[in-house]
Amino acid sequence: MKKRLIQITLVFLLITIAVPVLSETKNSSKLLEKIKSLDSTIQLIKLNYEKNINTRKMIAGSNTAVAMEPSDQIYMLATSLELVSYELSKTVEDIEKSSNKNSPSVGHGKIKISAYTQQQYYRETGINEESDFISKRARFILKGTLNQYTKLKIQTEFAGSPKLLDATLIIAPNQNWSLTADQFKPPFGADFLKSSSALPFVNRFMANKLGTNRDIGAMITFQKSLNPSMKLKLLSGFFNGAGINQGDINNDKNLVGRAELHFKKI
Repeated sequence: MKKRLIQITLVFLLITIAVPVLSETKNSSKLLEKIKSLDSTIQLIKLNYEKNINTRKMIAGSNTAVAMEPSDQIYMLATSLELVSYELSKTVEDIEKSSNKNSPSVGHGKIKISAYTQQQYYRETGINEESDFISKRARFILKGTLNQYTKLKIQTEFAGSPKLLDATLIIAPNQNWSLTADQFKPPFGADFLKSSSALPFVNRFMANKLGTNRDIGAMITFQKSLNPSMKLKLLSGFFNGAGINQGDINNDKNLVGRAELHFKKI
């Protein structure tokens, strides 16, 4: 009866340690912490056993066989669990290394809602003198990640006539490749690709009108670090060419490509 009671107690201890591993760990780092905790408990059991067996040998004498006790069974079980713990930790580390080689470029389950407005005052002098405050931009933005591979962005404009600016879905199977679809900014120009909230002035440069506007289409992006201080980015897409919130008016498509080299500041 005593043997069975001690074995049940040990099994309950192991379940107490193992249940949080299955229910609370959300990533490999936490799982490894739990495995280390289990390994520490196993090492403590083995250390106490070794002290106990030495004491028993001293009492029984060096030439006398030591009778098996429940603690011996606990030691054998702990030794087996030590091997299992080691193999499990190695498996988790190998999985983590392989996933990091081609890990998704986005997280998951995070949606951000934001808004901003830009007001402008102008004054005209002369015969028809006038002045006015106008809302240059009043935008509502919803963006985030649907899962570990998919990002979403929706942006609307309420200054003047309300309209849809961006309705973008980005699928990124890994860190290097991504597919962007629906209505967004084609990869053309420099000032145009900047967010209006990041511009030094409310108005964009006049040369911006020589380029394109938001359009409906699809684009493939490839990006890769060439070395620690340099990153290559290639973008290529097909677009209707009809402009924002417009269906295609013919069977032709606009092909837009862009190559970028990003240098890290030293």
